[in-house]
Amino acid sequence: MLELNRKPSGDLFTLLLIPEENKEFFFQYKAGTMQVYSSIKEFQQTLMGLDAKDRQFTENKGGTLTVIPSSKRRSDRFKSLFVSLDGVPADLPPEQENQPDPTNQPPANE
Repeated sequence: MLELNRKPSGDLFTLLLIPEENKEFFFQYKAGTMQVYSSIKEFQQTLMGLDAKDRQFTENKGGTLTVIPSSKRRSDRFKSLFVSLDGVPADLPPEQENQPDPTNQPPANE
């Protein structure tokens, strides 16, 4: 899943890779900062264990890139933006597709 937002205040690039079930990599870049999250525990722990200076990279043209850990919540929020053509959220497993949505129930007093 990929999204690119071009704005006068700065571009936002978001990429979510799901190479196989229960494994994902989330990247979001804006203004020299890359937020990164992975559902792979070892990957995320390694990233979080790095000193801030080890998460900064200098480009040949003098710009810098700072990599910071992101969260599952941010990744899930981005994933929820993508809905399949039949209206089923893209992240639901097939066995949950035909289940009623508990948030779409009428109020109890009606």
